[in-house]
Amino acid sequence: MEKVALVELGKVAEDRGVDPRVWRAVVALLRGKRRSVRDLFTNELHYEAFKNVRFNVDALWLSRSYALVALAQTVKPRGPYSRPRTYSHYYVLGVNSDGRLFINKVEGRFPPEEALDAPLCLVCDGGRRALVYFVEDSDVYQVMGYDFDMEASPAKALPLSTGGHRLQGDVVLTVNLTGEDAWSAYSNDMVFALRRDVEAVIEREVAARISLLLAEKGISSTLRGGELSIPAPVEGGKEALEKVAKLIADELYVEDVARRSVEADIYVDYERRVYFLDRETKAAPLLVRVRFSGQRPFGERFGEITVRCYGDGAASWYAEEIWSQVRPRAEPRARLMGRHRVEYVAYPSVINLTWEAPFNTVLGERAFVLTASSPQVLFEEGTLRVTHPEHGVAEYAVREKMYGEFAGVAVRRDFVDRLSVYALRRL
Repeated sequence: MEKVALVELGKVAEDRGVDPRVWRAVVALLRGKRRSVRDLFTNELHYEAFKNVRFNVDALWLSRSYALVALAQTVKPRGPYSRPRTYSHYYVLGVNSDGRLFINKVEGRFPPEEALDAPLCLVCDGGRRALVYFVEDSDVYQVMGYDFDMEASPAKALPLSTGGHRLQGDVVLTVNLTGEDAWSAYSNDMVFALRRDVEAVIEREVAARISLLLAEKGISSTLRGGELSIPAPVEGGKEALEKVAKLIADELYVEDVARRSVEADIYVDYERRVYFLDRETKAAPLLVRVRFSGQRPFGERFGEITVRCYGDGAASWYAEEIWSQVRPRAEPRARLMGRHRVEYVAYPSVINLTWEAPFNTVLGERAFVLTASSPQVLFEEGTLRVTHPEHGVAEYAVREKMYGEFAGVAVRRDFVDRLSVYALRRL
């Protein structure tokens, strides 16, 4: 392993194209002269975080625009049988969107040593040593949680590919799908959200019908959403369970909810289930599960029969039908991410709908408010603009539909909290 002094390493870094501002910060960190680079940082908070970095430099990964720094913290043993422990802290120094330096603390997800060229051994003042690797900017992108730096890219059009795109500062757009796949995924997510709401409506209705059916036979029950409980004798609980199951299977009317003829078959197995099956497709538009619990609550002399209704099969049909009638439109939208304002053209991620149930309900209500929602954003072709009071304006052309989500650069939470504390002290 070749040994080099700091001056020699500086010449190698210059030949490798390392940004002079990044190299000056590295030298200041190694020599402990932090104040000499104060004017290079994007603001006083990042300089203060840099100034307060402690511990010895153990390794460096240098690229054109970044320096990844590993610091070693040695904790002395606290007792006669303990050993010294060494902890690593990882920081990224780099050039920000405004041309000034930033510092972030990250997880230790650095490029594996076996994938890199042989390191240099930097001999620091006082005899301390540190390994130095030269890497590509793209290696640093992975550490910070994205794949492409749009500000460094000559192509100002989105997307370059699927993956994370840093737009400006710490704003990252992760593109998961494009084109028709993006629209299909967006529609599937909206249908899934609608299905959950419709499923809740169906389950409450079927449970309410069972409760009314039992009440007509003089059997009381407690209704909670799509589930109801029935008091039952501890002795002879199985017989009571079978009677309730047979009553439900024989007399419960659900054909209007299931939107087709549904024949009820009784299955009393180990789990005591009763299925309503569509004999033609073998799908289960509705399911009623009946269970008996012989464990009595404290002070009670009765067991409990639990009836749980499931309506996901029928809800899927309704949800797809409802979504087929929705015509979402792409419109200009905006969001704030810290001090960044992001403007773009996209389809709505949340749509509230009023659904008129095509079946009568026990409670008499037929109009229900449903919410179609998507965890991601479906972008339409247009312009995506990011503005920041210090970083200026960044504009990108969106060339096709994209389905993705906004995020931030991967920064440790304790470092974000530290910057907040610095800011509070300056109020």
